[in-house]
Amino acid sequence: MKRHVLLSITVILISVASAFAQSGKTGPLTWKLKKGTLTISGTGAMPDYEEFDAPWHIYKESINSVTIETGVTTIGDKSFYACSKLTSITIPSSVTTIGNDAFKLCNRLTLITIPSNVTTIGSYAFMRCDSLASITVPSSVTTIESSVFSSCSSLTSITIPSSVTTIRNFAFERCRNLTSITNLNPVPFEISPYVFSGVNQSTCTLKVPKNAVSAYKNTEVWKEFTIVGIENN
Repeated sequence: MKRHVLLSITVILISVASAFAQSGKTGPLTWKLKKGTLTISGTGAMPDYEEFDAPWHIYKESINSVTIETGVTTIGDKSFYACSKLTSITIPSSVTTIGNDAFKLCNRLTLITIPSNVTTIGSYAFMRCDSLASITVPSSVTTIESSVFSSCSSLTSITIPSSVTTIRNFAFERCRNLTSITNLNPVPFEISPYVFSGVNQSTCTLKVPKNAVSAYKNTEVWKEFTIVGIENN
């Protein structure tokens, strides 16, 4: 009888301790999980993590949304890796870098707005985000890194700003439902055929500035899309 009572008390104490443990520090920042929302606040850069190493990862099945407050300057590598219940995230304009694998395998993430001050989006950052339908890359980005949106199976449209001059291999690999690409660069830069590996280019519309249509139609890889001209405002 005493053993059962002690066991029950132990379970209760562990539960209470766990409830109060849903907050803490990470580098110069603090974090708190309450009612499914993870809030990260403070000033400075979020540390980089290894897989399953972020301090909130033990609660990943309880994280439905993330709010990063103004003052945070980076989203660390693998910070939300495999947070499979995450559906939305708020990123402030103070963030300039999204790390490698930051949202990899967040397969319920339906929408993300990347702030205009972000200059770097790391490799594999959104790989296997199966619920993302569209992405607009901000005009502060010059390079789309390798495999960054690979295997985003619901992705139907992307907008690439004129600032982008490099897209690395497999960036949009196996985005099988991709039907619309808007590339605002007036000069078609060279890309590898592996950038869009697994994408049916013949059924995907590539929208480019009107005065660049001819150039795109004569550039390898880009010319495989159905190219239409648009006004570049």
